[in-house]
Amino acid sequence: MTASTVGYGDYYPETVPGMLLGVFVIFTGLFLIGAIVGRITEQILKLKRSKGEGRLPYAKEDHYVLIGWSEEKSRATVEELLQSDPSRDVVLIDRLAHAPFSHDRFHYVQGDPTMFETLAKARVERSRNVIIFAPVGETDPLKADGQTLIIATSIEHYGRSANAAGRDIYTIVEIVKAAHEQNFAYANVDEFILSQQSTSHMMAKSSLHKGSSQLFMQLLSDSYGEDLREIAPREHWRTYGEAYEELKQEGANLIADRKDLGIIRKLDEPLPKEARLFIICDDSTYARIRDDK
Repeated sequence: MTASTVGYGDYYPETVPGMLLGVFVIFTGLFLIGAIVGRITEQILKLKRSKGEGRLPYAKEDHYVLIGWSEEKSRATVEELLQSDPSRDVVLIDRLAHAPFSHDRFHYVQGDPTMFETLAKARVERSRNVIIFAPVGETDPLKADGQTLIIATSIEHYGRSANAAGRDIYTIVEIVKAAHEQNFAYANVDEFILSQQSTSHMMAKSSLHKGSSQLFMQLLSDSYGEDLREIAPREHWRTYGEAYEELKQEGANLIADRKDLGIIRKLDEPLPKEARLFIICDDSTYARIRDDK
């Protein structure tokens, strides 16, 4: 006889006192097992609820961190990152009551992005980079960029603190007004994206060169065949020309080293070991190039 039932091969009592004791043991066992199962279920539901409310800290690293949620820009960015980079998670920091997005590789942290406690919960110091979106609904460029600048400065200070062990945190910031760019440079922001100006430039280019918007969209999204990708220099490449020719034979176009798009005019120049090369190719070509180092 076990604490839950009487099974085949179990010993069982034959006397009345023994039977009464057996009934007591069985019912007590069922009660205890039910209580344990109920407690486990309660903890699972509590854990799930806490995760949905953004109360749980993130435990991994080399992830993408997004600050600020909007149904258009932020959602599209999250979906693009998850699709383009299946090996990394996306962590969102916002003050929403519940997670606005659901995915196995998406984690939500609720809190103030200017507070070290919130940045620590998102493991910002261990992230691949941090994207800071301009606040939604703020029409005044001064206030919008001011809020973004405070967040960027807080992240910079957090990176220098003992909590982050003095790590350099790569930040990408959306700016509303171009004149404010120099202020973000003082906060050591790595990249600036002008939200309104980017759209205006794309509209103007499309008007001047019909069909060019499709080219821009293809490079910006992973939904198309060809995409913009980053690779490290191979050890045997001595010049940009050697890298250009070898990549061309493999089906990729070398277009830039960091933000320098003039590689085609410097093919005979030495290729620095610390170069960050950007190419345009499809998924299969990129996989071959990445594996053949």
